[in-house]
Amino acid sequence: RIHFDQSISEHFIGDADRLRQVLVNLTSNAVKFTDAGAVTLTISSDGEAPGEQTISISVQDSGIGVPPDRRDAIFERFVRLTEGQRNAGGSGLGLAIAKNLVEAMGGSIGVESEVGKGSTFRVTVTLQTASASASASASASASASAVRRILVVDDVDLNRELAQTMLELAGHKVETASDGAGAVALSEHTKFDIIFMDVQMPGMDGLAATQAIRAGDGPCADAPIVALTAGALPEQVASYLLAGMNGHLLKPLLDDDFLRAVAAWTNVPEPSLSAPAGFVQELSARFAARLVEDRADLHAALRANPEQPDIRSLVHRVAGSAGSFGFEEIGALALALDEALALGKAILPGDVARLLEAIDAAIGRSENRPAA
Repeated sequence: RIHFDQSISEHFIGDADRLRQVLVNLTSNAVKFTDAGAVTLTISSDGEAPGEQTISISVQDSGIGVPPDRRDAIFERFVRLTEGQRNAGGSGLGLAIAKNLVEAMGGSIGVESEVGKGSTFRVTVTLQTASASASASASASASASAVRRILVVDDVDLNRELAQTMLELAGHKVETASDGAGAVALSEHTKFDIIFMDVQMPGMDGLAATQAIRAGDGPCADAPIVALTAGALPEQVASYLLAGMNGHLLKPLLDDDFLRAVAAWTNVPEPSLSAPAGFVQELSARFAARLVEDRADLHAALRANPEQPDIRSLVHRVAGSAGSFGFEEIGALALALDEALALGKAILPGDVARLLEAIDAAIGRSENRPAA
């Protein structure tokens, strides 16, 4: 159900894309947790002054409700509600992104809830009023200056998640692909303002994907393509440019590297954002869990060929991720191995042993860390 206050001005100056994203996140969240009853969207005036009006947007559901001790936490990253033992799914990012977007517009967001009866999420934001022509012009200008459509391509899901989260926090529209073929397919039908392309991926790698995009007549043939790579040797950088890439970001990537790149390549202001508390820690914990598998793979490769183990893809993946999630020593050791392999140099068993020792130490610290 939708209730709309007819006293609300017809035209405003503001960021329509960000406001639309907030509505989508709140309503989809309400539907997800409401098995019976209704979801009601109410938009009303909460006061006005010359040249501006305060708008109240509420999304009310008859779902499971939020316990009092969770009402602040649900606006944090990766916090998911469950109904009994059933996980409701999702990334746990929707409400956190909504909160960030609302606050970026100078507004506020809150929740009232009763367990077993439902919740009401309320957004309040003050917008400038305008004539129809001024509103259309200003909204288009604000949208064009602030929001970009971005493609992130990386075969490591944690890397994609880091990039997507930071870019969406800034209000951008983000799609992802896990390999070069997926990137080419998406770029044939969608005009992206910028593409972040991992270089080394299984199947079609980033260089081949870039060449295919440049050779085609799709909407991204001239889009900026920025390499994501742990390899920055001169001959490697030259190969990126030769393939048609415009530049590169060197892994490990920090949470604001993507925002700076978007600002530089698409002429938008760089927002002052940093990863929220708990975000990188969550990704770090998941990366640490994967180190157990990486250790087993390294041992298996050493058993198969002690003198020259086949570890190229593994060390490249670890080199490109470890430092982003707080494992600098592992990242440095993996990067040294990756660069040696890229130059065709033989690696010594001792080099692999040092990486294994660092992984063992990290796993030990993770296992001994008290639960949060």
